[in-house]
Amino acid sequence: MTVPWRFSSSGVSVSLRVTPRGGRDDIDGIETLSDGRSVLKVRVRAVAEFLYRITEPLLAPIRNMLPNLGGLDISPIIVILIIMLIERVITYYIYPFVF
Repeated sequence: MTVPWRFSSSGVSVSLRVTPRGGRDDIDGIETLSDGRSVLKVRVRAVAEFLYRITEPLLAPIRNMLPNLGGLDISPIIVILIIMLIERVITYYIYPFVF
């Protein structure tokens, strides 16, 4: 059985099979499809609610620090920039000393 994720120089790719309105939020395990690909089976009660619940802990503190921009929420952009900064720091300053 193959794994549903791949490592590359730009990160990790995960193949998901999401079942919306699955009755509960759960990870059901790895399944092999008829074409031989492996996917990670995930159930969610509501996709929008699921996305809100996994992103809100990161976005809320940043949203509280930003001024009111009249309905424009730029907190996801700030989170992406912070992730890119952390990636650069790890790549240029930590990785060379570890490997």
